Amino acid sequence: MTSTIKIQIKNVYGNETIYPACDHARFLAAMAGTKTLTPEKLRLIEAAGYGIEVVALTGRLAGII
Repeated sequence: MTSTIKIQIKNVYGNETIYPACDHARFLAAMAGTKTLTPEKLRLIEAAGYGIEVVALTGRLAGII
């Protein structure tokens, strides 16, 4: 069984920003020393065996995905 973290993707000042949306994701962001997650950090999290679930999507990507 794999653990799944939840994230939110928001458009902040024209940039797509990934925010943790659950305690586990917030813990991983804190371990990385940030309040947000980057695509690179998400790849490392996936490589460690975690699943990633997008729970909210706003901005440009909302119309694409």
